[in-house]
Amino acid sequence: MSRVTKRSSVLTFILLCLWSTLALAAPEIEFDHSKTGFDLTGMHRGVNCESCHQAGVFQGTPKQCMSCHLQGKIAGSSISTDHISTNNDCQSCHTTVQWSPVQVVDHSAVIGTCASCHNAASAEGAPSTHPSTTADCATCHRTSTWTFVQFSHTDAQAGQCSTCHNGTFSEGKTADHLPTSQSCDTCHNTSGWVPASFSHDGVAPGTCATCHNGVQAMGKSSNHLPTNESCDTCHSTSGWTLSASGFSHAGVVPGTCATCHNGSISEGKSSNHLPTTASCDTCHATTSWT
Repeated sequence: MSRVTKRSSVLTFILLCLWSTLALAAPEIEFDHSKTGFDLTGMHRGVNCESCHQAGVFQGTPKQCMSCHLQGKIAGSSISTDHISTNNDCQSCHTTVQWSPVQVVDHSAVIGTCASCHNAASAEGAPSTHPSTTADCATCHRTSTWTFVQFSHTDAQAGQCSTCHNGTFSEGKTADHLPTSQSCDTCHNTSGWVPASFSHDGVAPGTCATCHNGVQAMGKSSNHLPTNESCDTCHSTSGWTLSASGFSHAGVVPGTCATCHNGSISEGKSSNHLPTTASCDTCHATTSWT
């Protein structure tokens, strides 16, 4: 070997050693992923490059979440079989910091009815105490606030008013309400709470005065016969006007006959009656006037 060739080989060996030393000592250069238009945030920073850049291809990798998560490329983060139907991209509801639970739901892109998600499995559903209805959640509830309800009675089931109108979900019977076993919609209607038509069918006997008290409904007039009897002892629900056959003196206060037997409300003293200041019942009996 010539001296020149030997010197050249030594020089090459020294350069190779020097390059190897510098290469080992050089710090690893971190790639600025934000320049690609897809910044790595949250859990994405710990994902291996080859999870998204497969087969060593770096350019043209999709930037949409579902291109990886929908196809299950990332272990443990693929969309579940019971996921709510939507045409939104993952990032509309999920975050890179935490995949589950969902931080916010964009209802504008949800496909299907509310109940398809609000079924107590995918999301909170109607509680066991919810009023009976066939209407969809959106009929009353809003996506902006779940608890404030704008209610429509259109799909409410007849006879089920008290499931909601119970003083908890909504206004129920007041403390001074007429005692009755009837459903609210027997007398009340959805267009107006004030009764449009009334049925006495479910009214408990002897409780007329709880409503017929001059406040809720017409009560005794100022010239009514003094009595402690219930209205239905003499009056009937089919006609408020008293009929002679329906009257009972059992509850009439003694000595007050003339308040009724005055020739106006009922037969009173005749023109040829014996002059007297005594009460009728001093001489007459309720079983026989003569």
